[in-house]
Amino acid sequence: MPEPPANKLAGPVTPGRGTMLTGKVAMVAQKHGRLILVSSMQGKHGTKHGNGTSYSASKWGILGLMKSAATGLGQYNITVNAPIPSLVDTPLTRYKTRLAETMAETGRTPPEYPTPQQAWDVRAPTVPLKVGWLQPDDISPAAVFLASDAAAMVTGAEYERSPAVTAQRMCSLHAGVRSRRGPEEGEAA
Repeated sequence: MPEPPANKLAGPVTPGRGTMLTGKVAMVAQKHGRLILVSSMQGKHGTKHGNGTSYSASKWGILGLMKSAATGLGQYNITVNAPIPSLVDTPLTRYKTRLAETMAETGRTPPEYPTPQQAWDVRAPTVPLKVGWLQPDDISPAAVFLASDAAAMVTGAEYERSPAVTAQRMCSLHAGVRSRRGPEEGEAA
């Protein structure tokens, strides 16, 4: 089987294919570079929302692509990493269905037409850092770091940007497992 051209990736067409082709050839030629592929917490943890399945799958694919590219491109002094933000204030956050989902995740029944402020006010108290969602400027410092010389020895890393939602989720999952199997040895029932 012939080798694929240098500017093509072998294998099926994937959402990340164009992501990798952008700049990869030039970086390999100069033996230096930084690829920063933005994923999402939904890519890491999935989503229970019907329309989010494809989004989650594509963002999970970005993480797999990042890990594979990091192992293959390291020999060229190219690092490949992924900031993974949680909910970010974008036009996709500010539509009726997403605002209602955000409010429902807290256990509250959303109004028929929730406003961004209502969603923020309901969500913020449930998040350890007490913010409803991230702002785009909350993510950019991670990308700047990953593009810098300070991150020269960082590759294949998932860099979560979350107001402690992940820590909270892990504590909840751990508590749920413990409650199903009973108290740990030495704990009071």
